[in-house]
Order: sequence, then structure tokens, then C-alpha cells
Amino acid sequence: MSKLGMWIIVVAVVVVAVVAYWHAGQPPVTTQPRAVVSQIPPPTPSGGHEAIDWSKLQEPIGPDEAPVKLTVLVTSGTCFAQPTVDLATRIAKKYPEQVQVRFVDRQSPTGKELAHKYGLTLQNGMAVNGKSHFSFDREQGNKPVALEGPILKADAMAGPMGGYSESDLVRCIETELAKQAQSAGQ
Repeated sequence: MSKLGMWIIVVAVVVVAVVAYWHAGQPPVTTQPRAVVSQIPPPTPSGGHEAIDWSKLQEPIGPDEAPVKLTVLVTSGTCFAQPTVDLATRIAKKYPEQVQVRFVDRQSPTGKELAHKYGLTLQNGMAVNGKSHFSFDREQGNKPVALEGPILKADAMAGPMGGYSESDLVRCIETELAKQAQSAGQ
């Protein structure tokens, strides 16, 4: 073997050793779990997703005097539309006297106006008493929550498409209920 060949081997071994030594002392690339979207319905044979049956969503769910108003903006035919409707319906059942849920077509003029007002940029989202963005203190620090995009499993971190979990929405609602109770007590 020539001297040049020996030098190439030595340099390659040194580079591998340095990289291995450096990498061993580094923290993992991420310590947060990746976002996992839950229950995305499969596409229809035409490649789209089932349209929302708006006839079932015309009337608000819950009493008019409910202290918390949950406005749900949905774009029919998107993969996150039905999970968004399902989550809002579960919330209405969980808080039958405290929350009123109202569904709005995101593509309608009213839906576009509300999305702009609430700062929602994705196809599906929610607002709790007119707020779609919340921030909660967590052990790891401050956790911003934007109520738009896919519904995530548990406390998964939102990905590039945004996202929030059912527990995030519940925390937003309970925060608003506590504010309402505090206001009523003063």
C-alpha cells in the first residue's frame, strides 16, 4: 500500500473518531415528542375527504346563557374537519350547561371574517370566548396553544401544520370558566 493510501486511511479513522467523540457528548436532537395526528379519516375514493353535513350543525349546542362560547370554524372536505367537529361535540357533552358550541363554515363570508378576527390561519380552528391563542405555564416552561390545525394525541408537540390536543382545549375552557366564576364572585 502506498504512503498516500496509508495517509487517507489514517485521516479517515481520525475523522470518524473525532465525530464519534463529539457526538457522544451532544444532547439528542430533540427531547420533545413529535406531533402525532389522531384519527384522520381516510380519503374517499376520489381522493378527498367526506363533506361535513351542515344540516346537523345549524343550531348551536348548549344554552345561550352559557358562560363559555366555543366557536368552531370548519372547512368541509378537509382531513381535519370531522375530527374537529367530533371534538367540539364531545366538549359540548362534557360541559352541557357551561359551554355553547357554534359551528361556522370557514369558507363562508362570516367564517372568513371570524377567522381573521380570531387570528386563525388554518382551515379548521376554534375560539373560546373569542380567543384562539392561549399560553399556559408548564414545568418545562411556557406552552403556547393555538386552537387550529390537526387534533393531536395527548400533549404531543404541534408540528408545522399547528395542532392542539383535547386536553389543551379543555384547559382553555376551564381557564375561561374560572375567569367567569371569579368575575361573578366579585
